[in-house]
Amino acid sequence: KFRIKDIPAATGAIIPKKYGTISLPKGNLLRASVRAEFPDFDFDLPLKVNGFTMKVPGQAPVTVNSAMFNQNAKNLINRTRTGSQIIIEDIKVSAPSNKALKLKPASPIIVTVL
Repeated sequence: KFRIKDIPAATGAIIPKKYGTISLPKGNLLRASVRAEFPDFDFDLPLKVNGFTMKVPGQAPVTVNSAMFNQNAKNLINRTRTGSQIIIEDIKVSAPSNKALKLKPASPIIVTVL
């Protein structure tokens, strides 16, 4: 008897193996990229981030169409005050090894700016 497991939603990350809520200085965040991983999945499935939405309370959300922050996202980071939170959500991912595979969006990342 076989069981077929669904592929779980990936986990969003900026720093490898650091998930959920993290704290980073603005400079480190500006040089970073958004990634997605499967921390507890049975198989090694490399992922590519195709885009995400970035929100800061009181500011208009910014949509990015790659894993790297575009100029609008960098401007939003620069306007964010120390102690504020940046929410990176709706992280769209794909599996480069299987383009037909439909994956759920990765879990959000909450960054507290230092």
